[in-house]
Amino acid sequence: MELKAQDEESIMIIQLRRLFSSSSKGDSDTMKELKIRLKHHLPKDVQESGKEFQDVFDALVLGKKISLGDYRFLTEALLDIHTEAVMIIEKYQTKIKEILGNIDFKSKNIKKDTDKVSEVRCNCDEIEPDINIDVSDIVEKHTLQLQEKFSKIGSHNLKAAQVVKPKTN
Repeated sequence: MELKAQDEESIMIIQLRRLFSSSSKGDSDTMKELKIRLKHHLPKDVQESGKEFQDVFDALVLGKKISLGDYRFLTEALLDIHTEAVMIIEKYQTKIKEILGNIDFKSKNIKKDTDKVSEVRCNCDEIEPDINIDVSDIVEKHTLQLQEKFSKIGSHNLKAAQVVKPKTN
């Protein structure tokens, strides 16, 4: 899913690049204004004429001023320069946050499920050694449930949910 978020970011950059395109005469006025506004946050080579919006964007990422789904710094810089660019950024920022939010939600559910299995394992460890109880059915049931949930969200990494069967006497 993060790749989907990165794809959305790329589409956003393409749309913004069209707004800040350069010509044979050099940077557009809006690009010049953006570079002036960000001059303390951009390397000297990116401030030169002929550098594209992509270069500015990449420099802000490298400088940790913006990140995937968080473009507030860039939005603030563009507020007085280009309102259409601000609208594009806000639209894609919302989309990307939704995509990344879904990833976070799914990973939280996986953690809850692995905690349940761990709880079963811990409860089995607390059983007194002289009592002979076969918990393999319980462990197998929870393992199958976890495998179903993992397959539904497309995760093939079951290492986090592997269950160690307790030793029985």
